Amino acid sequence: MWIVCLSRTSGMGHGNNLRDIFDIFGYASKGSVDGNTVSNFLSQSIAFRRSFLAGFIDGDGNEKKCKHCQASYAYSVAQDVGSDHTIGHDEIGKLVQKVARSLGLICNLYSYTNAASTVTTSVGARWSASITGDSVHLIPCKERPIGPHSCKDSTRYLGVVDFHIHKRSQPGPYCGFTLDESPLFLLGNFVVTHNCYKANIPWQVPGMPKPIENMILRYVKSKADWWTSVAHYNRERIRRGATVDKAIARRNCGRLTRLWLKAEQERQRNYLKDGPYVSADEGVTIYVTAVHWLESRRFSPIPFPPLSYKHDPKLLILALERLRESYSVQGHLNSSQREELGLIEQAFDEPHSALARIKRLLLTQRAFKEVGIEFMDMYSHLIPVFDIEPLEKITDAYLDQYLWYEADKHRLWAPWVKPADSEPAPLLVYKWCQGVNNLDGAWNTDDGECTVMLEAKLSRVFEKIDLTLLNRLLRLILDHNLADYMTAKNNVVISFKDMNHVNSYGLIRGLQFAPFIFQYYGMIIDILILGLQRASEIAGAPSMPNDFLQFKDVETERRHPIRMYMRYIDRVYMLLRFDDQDDSRELIQRFLTENPDPNNENVVGYNNKRCWPRDSRMRLMKHDVNLGRAVFWDIKNRLPRSVTTIEWDDEASFVSVYSRDNPNLLFDMAGFEVRILPKCRQLAEGTAAQDGSWALIDDRSKERTATAFLRVDDASIQRFNNRIRQILMSSGSTTFTKIANKFNTALIGLMTYYREAVVHTREMLDLLVKAETKIQARIMLGLNSKDSNRMPPVIFYCYGAGFRVRMADGSTKAIEDISVGDQVLGADGLARDIAHTMSGSAPLYSVSLAKPKAKCDDNHIPLDYNAPV
Repeated sequence: MWIVCLSRTSGMGHGNNLRDIFDIFGYASKGSVDGNTVSNFLSQSIAFRRSFLAGFIDGDGNEKKCKHCQASYAYSVAQDVGSDHTIGHDEIGKLVQKVARSLGLICNLYSYTNAASTVTTSVGARWSASITGDSVHLIPCKERPIGPHSCKDSTRYLGVVDFHIHKRSQPGPYCGFTLDESPLFLLGNFVVTHNCYKANIPWQVPGMPKPIENMILRYVKSKADWWTSVAHYNRERIRRGATVDKAIARRNCGRLTRLWLKAEQERQRNYLKDGPYVSADEGVTIYVTAVHWLESRRFSPIPFPPLSYKHDPKLLILALERLRESYSVQGHLNSSQREELGLIEQAFDEPHSALARIKRLLLTQRAFKEVGIEFMDMYSHLIPVFDIEPLEKITDAYLDQYLWYEADKHRLWAPWVKPADSEPAPLLVYKWCQGVNNLDGAWNTDDGECTVMLEAKLSRVFEKIDLTLLNRLLRLILDHNLADYMTAKNNVVISFKDMNHVNSYGLIRGLQFAPFIFQYYGMIIDILILGLQRASEIAGAPSMPNDFLQFKDVETERRHPIRMYMRYIDRVYMLLRFDDQDDSRELIQRFLTENPDPNNENVVGYNNKRCWPRDSRMRLMKHDVNLGRAVFWDIKNRLPRSVTTIEWDDEASFVSVYSRDNPNLLFDMAGFEVRILPKCRQLAEGTAAQDGSWALIDDRSKERTATAFLRVDDASIQRFNNRIRQILMSSGSTTFTKIANKFNTALIGLMTYYREAVVHTREMLDLLVKAETKIQARIMLGLNSKDSNRMPPVIFYCYGAGFRVRMADGSTKAIEDISVGDQVLGADGLARDIAHTMSGSAPLYSVSLAKPKAKCDDNHIPLDYNAPV
């Protein structure tokens, strides 16, 4: 192996071989090594190229020995091109690399700074070239290494792989090939091809023989399969909570990002080839449904924001403050973030010019800059994070505030669309429980009545939004300029490093107004599920709309089996009540006609809430199981598959049946697992209200008629555990106070959200104990560390009275004599101001050195003191 150091620093080299070669070919006057220069060198004979490397190495060769066995194994070579030449050392290094590779050698370049050079520009930088391979001994150098290098540690220096060669006993056929008109070594094609695979770029070399191309592609496919399997293997380990290095987790996130983008690019290509997937009949049905609904609600479209809109300053301030909030917790900002923060501050200072620019862009801009994408690793799943151009993001943020304000003023939203400002998530769960309890005859089962609670997740709504259909639906509620702007904003280039594609199908979630689009599009899906008649009955009259979970009268409530409906983003919750036993039997019969079950296999695979004790789960009786599957089947058939669907095998799908055989109504919502047990069924089981439950009061009788038992669902438990893992993994060399503050923030957020639900979740309590132990261990690690970075910038020092403190001027003073404004000497040797003082009485603990110093005077304060705890 040869190690060659390239430098343009004067005085580094002694030979002129390389300079002579450049002068002979006339390259010194060109000032650069261009493609023709490389081609000329590579077109020379093999002997010339070997002589070129030999002259390059012999220019300044110093024998280098192995530090382990002192055997000669390489030369450290520095070659001086000369200060009168303008050819860059990086270009020379790449030329040497290509010449070496054209000879079948492995040549790697490494750059480092010449510490001895006083030049601060790139001239002082040097390149080291490591050349190795089977034919390296054929380079005709004047000096050679003394024999083969057999040190066991030589693998740390050699960039080659050992091969075991054994002679076969019997001769056999063989095949070979010759690379013509291609100076690249074959291994380089392997690497390039694999990089093309990762970037999802077609790889092709003109003129390469087909057998060689197939061989390379087979090798790359095997390497790609390994690359993919390692990514999925590490993701499974991370998801299960295994201890994984931070670098491995970050690399795994990057690999999964590339795999996701490869699949997304394939999906976009299939749409352009086979789309649109929404048929003409389905598109007309959806559009007509939206028109009829808006006409029945007497909705007037939202106009383009006028130039003299009176709420403009307030909406702009709300938009800018929302953007600025995202930077309140970030310590380090990149150039794009700094630019965005500067534009935000500029918009605060000049609101009128900012508003004029925003409205001009809304009216005219239809082509946008590319959108970057990265994924935030939550360990259990990945969340896409989109990087929007700062100026465009400010425009989108204003439009988002304007649309929500105007839509609320025009009464666009139905009462079942959640989340809403009227209630936080825990209150929403309580309202739903109260709504179930207040239904007319909700708990009666004497005549075979049944109550069915369905919950499901709308599958891939974001990905299946057709932009053409979306534009037509938006034009029903918005000015056409705003609709065109919002649609065009989704048709942009999405990029990640060397991967990019045009988004032609689906909604970009990172846009500021994406929630508005999704809630409006989801409301149209809700109307398809409910039907226009039932949707109008739930919403109420346009002049007097109903509140959430309220009807005009009992007769309207009992007119249809669907008694309650809510959609929380993409999660659908529905409660049906079958007052007549014939209605449920008819639905079951229709389901069994389409899906026969002669062997009673519907019970197999029926989802159940296993978080509850066995006697509190749903009892899988034949009638109740068939009814649950029939309700799910009926609702699924109301959704066009080209728009969205609900899947029975999804973990988020569950149908609970309350009947004569099932006393509990089970569901999970917003992180809560809820089990409602009516009072009329509690007498037989002897269950009374207790901590971790809600007493549900009937609005008519004002009596407790049911009890809702609460738990924290498994997804929320895992989410909190992942948050603790994030805190520990990102702690690094941070101060222990920041670690404690992050843990306290996560803990306070958990307890204030779930409150009494935590009490009866044993898994949650065990996790809290484990998490606290891990955080305490990490804090103790920071306290015992000698690294100053782990210590917070401000620490309160409390010692017993009489302890001597070193002042900034070098003197000492008793700690009880120190007052606000004094300056003490900090651990870094700088003066520190006293912010405030404290005193009191507390148990004291003595602290002293095991081996105290013999001499202690005013210049040596002994470590022997009392401290309160």
